[in-house]
Order: sequence, then structure tokens, then C-alpha cells
Amino acid sequence: MVVVDITNKCNIKCRHCIRSSYKNTINMNFKNFQTLMEDLIKIDDVKVIAIQGGEPLLYTKFFDLMEEIKKRNIKVNEGEYKQKLKEIIEAKKRGNELLTRLQDLNLILNNKRFVITTNCTVYSELILEKMFKSKIYLEVSIDGATEETFERRRVGAKFNRVLKNLDKFVKYLPTEIICAVYTDNITELKQLLFLAIEHKCQAIRFTPVRFPTRAMNENKEFYKRYLKEVSNLIRVIEKEKLSILLKLVLPKNLISQKQDLIELSNPPPNVYYKFGCNAFKSIDSVYIQPNLNAYVCCHIPPKGFIGNLKRLRLEAAWRARCGSFYDSYCDITKNLSRI
Repeated sequence: MVVVDITNKCNIKCRHCIRSSYKNTINMNFKNFQTLMEDLIKIDDVKVIAIQGGEPLLYTKFFDLMEEIKKRNIKVNEGEYKQKLKEIIEAKKRGNELLTRLQDLNLILNNKRFVITTNCTVYSELILEKMFKSKIYLEVSIDGATEETFERRRVGAKFNRVLKNLDKFVKYLPTEIICAVYTDNITELKQLLFLAIEHKCQAIRFTPVRFPTRAMNENKEFYKRYLKEVSNLIRVIEKEKLSILLKLVLPKNLISQKQDLIELSNPPPNVYYKFGCNAFKSIDSVYIQPNLNAYVCCHIPPKGFIGNLKRLRLEAAWRARCGSFYDSYCDITKNLSRI
């Protein structure tokens, strides 16, 4: 996966977001984005291209960006997709390790998925039309199941407005709710699961926020509570036979006893999870800022700097994403696996 911060401009101030520390607004030069797309299409290993921000829908050339993505998209045969989906589910039931390592069902087709992550405060029919034609997979950040919790965390966003916009997007776009889990919303995970179902989302993903910073010094008691809560979610999905796709990020380096994973040892086919390093990011990713600085992860200190893509080709940055930094800082070779 390659994560592209197309802009750091945003219309709200989330309490947990590292982008709020940026002093000046930076938009990626559109020609630079086009060059990135040309390079990304050539790298077979890159399966997901995630457009983030800031708020990407506020990018000054958003409609041009959609046209560029539309040109790069590969059509997916619906019949082939359904067949592959069936194969993956059957393989997961049999415990086939190779196929169950796939987190994203579309990736079996080897097409590149374009993802946009939005706070869902911005909407227009033209934005929806452009994203629909560009075959965008939408991720909507919702960190609370109640108005109070949501607006306390996402300062400046209005809960009811976000849900209204979500309903408009989800009619035409495959949509996933992504939730940063922290101490004041950890009791709302079940409510969030049913909120996603009520609003007809295809999936929901929970990722615990790092304490006290994004890649250091975890709060072990919080993560133990998180494990308990997600185990309860799995029991709810099994008991009520819910079909929504549940994605979980788990802190592997804090799981020391097998009983911590009792509910996760044999989850239903629509529950996927991955273990993460301290920063909870996958080893197969590169993060690119609007100024073309490339990092191994968006959550770690400047120490993870790979280079600037004005001087370094993206393919070289992709190859450089692994190495001594990850080995020494994140201990990622021990703390990251996928199932």
C-alpha cells in the first residue's frame, strides 16, 4: 500500500490526529501526483493506493485527481470477483493459510484499489459523481457512536451531518467506517458496529490509538481492554450471524498468553485481523507527504524518512521501505504478521 497525503488542509481538528500539528497548508502539486500515478502503476506489489489528508475532498484539484485515477483504474469482472470471494471464504473455513493472509478481498484479482479517506463533512453531487466514475473505495472516519463522543473527539464536525453525508455516499460507493479506538469511545464499539450496519456500510475497521504518542510507550491496560472488547464483537457477529466485514488491528507485542486470543483463534469468515508493530502499520507501505517526502510510516518520528521523491524514484523508495530502521526501531520482523 502507498499512502498519499494529497493535502494537509482540513476543516476540523481531531484530538488524536498528527496532521493538526502542521503550521502551513500544503497541497501536492498536481503534476507531481500524475508522476506518482505513472510510477505506482508500474509497481506490481502496490495493490492499494490510499489518498488521504488533511481532508482530501478539500484538495484544490480534486476533480482533476479523480480524472487521473479514472484513467488508471483497472476494470474488475464482477463474475470473477464473486468466484474469487467464494474461494477465499471457503479457504478461510478450511484454515488455508495462504489465502487467509489476504486482508482485502479485491487484492486476489491483482487490481489496484484506489481508496479515499474522508471525515465525511464535505459532500456534493459532483464529488459523488466523480468518485463513482473513478471506482473509489471510500473510508469514512467515525470515532464515536453518539453525538457527544464523536464531536468531543472530532472538533468542528457535526455528527448528524456526517451521517447524512454517509448515507448519500454509501448508495453509490463501497464504504468502510474506520474508527480510532481510545479510552473515551472503547465502550461504544458494539454501537459503532451496528451503526455501520444501519447505514449499510460494507465494513468497519478498529485501530487502537497509540499512547502517549503514535509509536512509543503503549498503555498495556488499555490494549488488554481493547482485546476484550473486540472479542465481544466477534461473539456478537457469530451469535447474530452478521454479514458485515469486521477488520481489527491488534497489538501483537502485548499478547503474551494464548488465552488473550481465545475468541480470535477461529473467527467467522467475515472477521479479519492483523498484528502490528508499535506504530500498527504494515511493512509493505510507504507514506508520502504533500511535499513528496517519503516515510516508512505516517505515525513514526522523522527517523523513518526514506527520501524526497523529487530526487528519489518511487520504486527505489518502495524497495527501501524495509531495512535496519524497521529492524531496530519497530522490531517489525517479530511483531508483524497477517492472517
